[in-house]
Amino acid sequence: MNWSIEIIPCIRTTITNKKDGKKKHKYIVKEYRSGFEHSHKLNRPVFKVREINRRYNEYYESVIDEQNDEVIHFCHESLTDHFGHGSAKKKN
Repeated sequence: MNWSIEIIPCIRTTITNKKDGKKKHKYIVKEYRSGFEHSHKLNRPVFKVREINRRYNEYYESVIDEQNDEVIHFCHESLTDHFGHGSAKKKN
């Protein structure tokens, strides 16, 4: 039996502010995350950047295949228009 462990660095920054933030989001005003994540479709790491800015109502996400320098996914829209993704998907 062969085992392998892959360590992938990731940067995650969260800015909270009780004055401007909302309690339902734990006062989070801005979230930024970048780093490599495993793509199940490609079966290899891809570089992913996600920025959620609740103060300015922005959502930004890009996924890049570093091996081919190909943009797999790109999304830049207002946060209120970004629904039906992740845990917000409708469940049948």
